Amino acid sequence: MFNSNCSKRNDSLLEVVGEAKIRQLQQRFYEATGFANAYLSTDGQLISYAGKPESVCMNMIRTTPLGLHRCRKLVLKSRKDANGKNTNVFRCHAGMLDGKIPITVGNDTLGFLVMGQVFDAPPSKNEALSYARELDLDPEAYWSALQKVKVVPREKIEAAALLLEFMASEIATMAYNNIQLRKEIVARKKTEKKLRQLNRELVNVNEVLEQERNLFVTGNVVVMKWQSKDGWPTEYVSPNIKELLGYEVDDFLSDKTTYADLIYPPHLDRVKEEVQSYTRKGINRFSHLPYCLVAKNGQLIWVEHFTTIQRNEQQEVTHYQGYLVDITSLKDSEEKFRLLVEHAQDSIFLTDTSGRILMVNQQACSSTGYSRKELLTMTTDQIEVASSKAEIKDIIHQINQGSLDRTLGLHRKKDGTTFPVEVALCSYTTREKTFVLGLARDITTHKKAEQALVDSEKRYRSIFEFTPISVWEQDLTEVKKYIDNLAEAGITDIQSYFKSNVEVARVLARTVKIVDINSTSLKLFEADTREQLLNEYSYVFTEKQSLPLFIEAVSALASIGYSESQLYNIRTLKGNRRVARIRGAIVPGSEASWSRVLFSMGDVTELLDAQRQAETANQTKSIFLANMSHDLRTPINGIWGTLQLLQAEALEESARGYVEMGINSCRRLTGLVSDILDISKIEAGKMALQPKPFRLRDVLGGIDTMFSLMASEKNLTLSFTQHTNVPDSLYGDDNRLSQILMNLVGNAIKFSRTDDIHTEIATIHRTPKKVCLLITVSDNGIGIAEDDIPNLFNPFTQMKSKTVQQGAGLGLAIVKQLVLLMGGGICVASQEGVGTSFYLNLPFYLQEQSADNVSLLDSLEQTKNIGSFNALIIEDDFVSRIVISSMLEKIGGKTDQAGTGEEGLKLLREKDYDIAFVDIQLPGMNGLEVTRTLRANPIASKANIPIIAMTATAMAGDKEKCIQAGMNDYITKPVETNFLHASVQKYVGLQTKL
Repeated sequence: MFNSNCSKRNDSLLEVVGEAKIRQLQQRFYEATGFANAYLSTDGQLISYAGKPESVCMNMIRTTPLGLHRCRKLVLKSRKDANGKNTNVFRCHAGMLDGKIPITVGNDTLGFLVMGQVFDAPPSKNEALSYARELDLDPEAYWSALQKVKVVPREKIEAAALLLEFMASEIATMAYNNIQLRKEIVARKKTEKKLRQLNRELVNVNEVLEQERNLFVTGNVVVMKWQSKDGWPTEYVSPNIKELLGYEVDDFLSDKTTYADLIYPPHLDRVKEEVQSYTRKGINRFSHLPYCLVAKNGQLIWVEHFTTIQRNEQQEVTHYQGYLVDITSLKDSEEKFRLLVEHAQDSIFLTDTSGRILMVNQQACSSTGYSRKELLTMTTDQIEVASSKAEIKDIIHQINQGSLDRTLGLHRKKDGTTFPVEVALCSYTTREKTFVLGLARDITTHKKAEQALVDSEKRYRSIFEFTPISVWEQDLTEVKKYIDNLAEAGITDIQSYFKSNVEVARVLARTVKIVDINSTSLKLFEADTREQLLNEYSYVFTEKQSLPLFIEAVSALASIGYSESQLYNIRTLKGNRRVARIRGAIVPGSEASWSRVLFSMGDVTELLDAQRQAETANQTKSIFLANMSHDLRTPINGIWGTLQLLQAEALEESARGYVEMGINSCRRLTGLVSDILDISKIEAGKMALQPKPFRLRDVLGGIDTMFSLMASEKNLTLSFTQHTNVPDSLYGDDNRLSQILMNLVGNAIKFSRTDDIHTEIATIHRTPKKVCLLITVSDNGIGIAEDDIPNLFNPFTQMKSKTVQQGAGLGLAIVKQLVLLMGGGICVASQEGVGTSFYLNLPFYLQEQSADNVSLLDSLEQTKNIGSFNALIIEDDFVSRIVISSMLEKIGGKTDQAGTGEEGLKLLREKDYDIAFVDIQLPGMNGLEVTRTLRANPIASKANIPIIAMTATAMAGDKEKCIQAGMNDYITKPVETNFLHASVQKYVGLQTKL
């Protein structure tokens, strides 16, 4: 593409890249850096420049022969510094710093980009005056001009030189791409030239054939004479018939074969019709349209046939004499040409010099919407609408002169719409006629693609520039090359390789080039300009911190094409610390080279602070809920326990009623506290399921026992239906299932006056390991108003009812959340005044065997007086100690009391007890610590004392903490007598058996 002539090389570069584009890049460099810059030829000749060059250089130094000679000589100066390393910045003969970057395409250096004419330190006057005298300049005038030259830090000059190097690389890349495009154009022109040559060869063949027909000098002409009879018997045939068809002369003269026998049957009727037609018209010499003869071996031979009719004196036709010319090779060429033309993807038009269309291919018809017949009646100006008739005539003239072979046009379709085309044109002359051949390519898609590319680049630049997060476009070409080499060597674990070869990773990281950064990056890193941020890049990203990030990002890019989100501590240019979430992705189209990789950095400093505050607040809320639960349940425990003690006494009917009212109030208050805690735990995401084996009939039995008295007081009937296909042994959270049914059945009793409260359980779907149950709780109560149903499951929502006392409005909200937590669903159907039905679907795992744990209901049903036993109560609340002691004494227990963990532990060591009830929250040593200490006692009788935890917090995980500490069971305050009795029955009886 380029030769050794420098001016031609520079002319070629300007032609390939475009002078305007080079000047635009130079101007953008000047605006970005403030440095004047120039494009020089390889011998130092100034081609173009941008910015204001220093007057001392242009108007003084370069006006002298010696100064100009030295300036041009600088172009040939080596780029290596004193240490032998390449450098982009050097000092000129006048003492000023310049930048010089070669523009290289392949192995050719096409010129240089230079910049500078600045000092990095004030010049020496003595040296300046000496230099002026050496150039024969006015020393004082030279010194005065020299003092106007800018003084710039060398670091800034070198940074600008790096940008200049990038610009030179871009120009070289554009030149290379345009060269490749030109090569493609040249190749296409060669193809078109071959097509024109083929046309000329076809014309020449026709002309030669015409001459051969006229002169009968062709060596392959067969002469035949046959009679005007049926079958056309042959009287004479030239000997070369054997060469043409493989027959002997005797085959015809012996009447074995007639001429009609030779004609290919599908062509026979046409040939006969032509003979008859010319005979009727009195024409004695004519030529047939080409047709086929069948050779002796069955091969079809195309011939052109010239016939002479022989008549007798009565003008009757007696014989035909024919001259047969073998044109099979010509027909093959014509067929190839036809196929080439018909199947070409470009539209092909053949016209005369007036623009009349003589021939078109199928693509021309398809692209314009006209039929072939219609196009052959039209002229080019009816198709090409971008040019007038006069302009088309001028184009044809230019084609004939050889000064034009390609043009852009606009073709109009039959429906009136237009589309852009690129037309390749040529002309040829034959038989004193000139024809124009045009190949028109529809470039609509190309134009759209070009526009789409422009629009895409605009959108990309807009998104890149104005996205609210920091975005860095980087070039990782060298990194990709190295990784490809590793893959060829069989190394696929990139991350492990770089961790084992940190120095290699460090060197590769330094090859990464920053292509661009957006404006948001300036805000994130508190930089005033892009140049400032790029210059102080190493301050923002220290190698120690960024190298592990680089290794992880590159490994991810190599394996999946993008890097996962990573947190990175950054330091702004003002010294502020920020936390950024960094992600990387390869730009589509750059997967093979990694020349464009985007890294986004989102500032998450405030988000992380907010997250920490939320976690702290959530933890504070949990502590508050635990304390509130303890502080509320402890006095309730005292009140409820006292009332239970009173209930066991002989009281008057009215007094007993008051006691029961108090107990019910305590029960409601306890339920309210539990509901508030549950809804708070759900909102905080602290609610967790505790699955274990259980029996479904135990759950239903517990609900029946719990609510049967309440239902009977309202003359209601509780009924439960468990279908036969419903398994009884399940695995799940039976406590939460009980809580759901307690809320639904309790509400049904509350809002019903008569009839049945019915709970039905059926199987929806069952697999070998799981079952989905449909649970229906129905009542015939007051029902729910239609406008209440949408808000029914919202917290603190109550129905619009004045006839029934309502709770806090938390029950159904908790039910819904528990159902969702268990992986199920809930819906309601209700009619005001008729009743309500709740439908739940809940999944459970199946158990191969029935759950073998003893349920609380079994314990309650089996409760009986077990005689005397010794119990210790460790409880810091005085009232609770008195109440629990009294409850235990009423069932035969002898009790000791302790107000602290230390006191309780001392009593446990000194005395023998059958069971101990220990509060969790104790001053000093808490209940868990007491248990762990006791369990570590080497005396087995002391270490195995049953310990029942008592807690007023009732928070998630409390029971598990108790069991892990070594406690045997867990009861929640306020403590009910029957639960206390059940615990004694279970564990004291077990201890007695042991």
